[in-house]
Amino acid sequence: PCKLMLPVLQQITDAKVVKVNVSENRQLAVKHNIMLIPTFLLMKDGKISDRFSGLVKKEYIQTKIDALKNN
Repeated sequence: PCKLMLPVLQQITDAKVVKVNVSENRQLAVKHNIMLIPTFLLMKDGKISDRFSGLVKKEYIQTKIDALKNN
């Protein structure tokens, strides 16, 4: 599922996208309570503002990003 999302994430140009392999970074996965992959954490001002998991469309992600920008 993560590999399927990569082309979608590459189309997001107005946000910084960081990919983390939770198998190699278990402490980070535990810290952020990541149970499913892919999990997306949207951050604003250094804090998690939204989160969602699974295969999603670019439009869904863009809507979430736009909502953060407008707050």
